Amino acid sequence: LTMPRWNENHAAAASLSACTITTTTTMNNPSTNTNSTMLAKDQTRLRIEKMEAERHLRRQRTRELRVSRAAEEKRNLSKGNPGDVDFIGLVHQWREEYGGVACSHDDPQEEEEAERSKHGDKICVCVRKRPLNSKERKKKEHDAVTCLHPTATVHTAKLRVDGYSKYCDHNSFKFDHAFDEESSTEDVYLY
Repeated sequence: LTMPRWNENHAAAASLSACTITTTTTMNNPSTNTNSTMLAKDQTRLRIEKMEAERHLRRQRTRELRVSRAAEEKRNLSKGNPGDVDFIGLVHQWREEYGGVACSHDDPQEEEEAERSKHGDKICVCVRKRPLNSKERKKKEHDAVTCLHPTATVHTAKLRVDGYSKYCDHNSFKFDHAFDEESSTEDVYLY
């Protein structure tokens, strides 16, 4: 039976990579027991150093995340959109992904108009999103509605069962016309 012994490449083991083990000594040799205990101590020490290095990296990433979250919160407040940074980020991510699907209000919607006139419908439903008011800003509520013509999407902030992980439900509603908070009342009445 042979026992493992350190390879000559000890520098690689010191840099927290996997250590290479060769088998060249035998169990009958009395120095093997001391070599194996030294090997076990060295492996344990290397594992501890690796764990400490990983812990240091995790703590450093956490500090950087806290700093970036604080900067993001300041940016959101300056834009007039207070609230939870994570939920605002999830809504922003959704808007970037689906932001290009908005249609122009000037596009001819002959199919929809023909469908409405076929059934005798004479009602056109328009919706306009309003900006956050001062009361909502004081409560630190965030912008939770996105209007991309012809849909309005409500982003509902939720926590997973673990009570820590955050996610958003996105419920879209289709209208004849959907206007965002930058549209005026005159724009709505044109349609």
